[in-house]
Amino acid sequence: MGKFDPLRYVEKAGVLALMSEFAWRGYNVAIPEIDVGDDLYVTNDRTGMISRIQVKTATGKRQIQSMRYQFAVSKSSIEDEVTMPEIHFVFTIRDSVDAWRYVFIRRAELNMYVQRDGIGTAQQRNDRISETLVFSFTLHDDNRFTAGQGSRLDLTRHLDNWTSWPVLLQPATRRKADRNKAEQQVQE
Repeated sequence: MGKFDPLRYVEKAGVLALMSEFAWRGYNVAIPEIDVGDDLYVTNDRTGMISRIQVKTATGKRQIQSMRYQFAVSKSSIEDEVTMPEIHFVFTIRDSVDAWRYVFIRRAELNMYVQRDGIGTAQQRNDRISETLVFSFTLHDDNRFTAGQGSRLDLTRHLDNWTSWPVLLQPATRRKADRNKAEQQVQE
């Protein structure tokens, strides 16, 4: 039996929570069989639009008036400009009331924040800098979402911003699906 690693459970929980939310909104979502950087493929079956998603999940550490999260991301996944369709990073977090929250940042925009605003710290191991950046994000109790030393970069517009994936299933459709499922269970 392998060594118990609680982080693997947290990471998988974040991926599954995000998949569930995409499905609830009416998107087809899949995990690639071979992992070469994309964690999810999200498809709008009506339009054929496909999104590539890189998921990072973290549990927060309570601060005085906020929760602080840290994520490790490879530099190459941020700097790679030849990927189409564009990769969206989704930083999946649990807030102070234990609800899932999602931070959506396109790869090019995350790269801009790294270059322009200096967020992300290169890890140093064995006297050399690794190819991994560590991002520190803060979810404040007033619902602001910030990054960097002293929380100087406001990223609130990325918090729970589903504009790239509007709801396709309307509430009436969801209720009908729930009723149909309940009727099927009664008949069985």
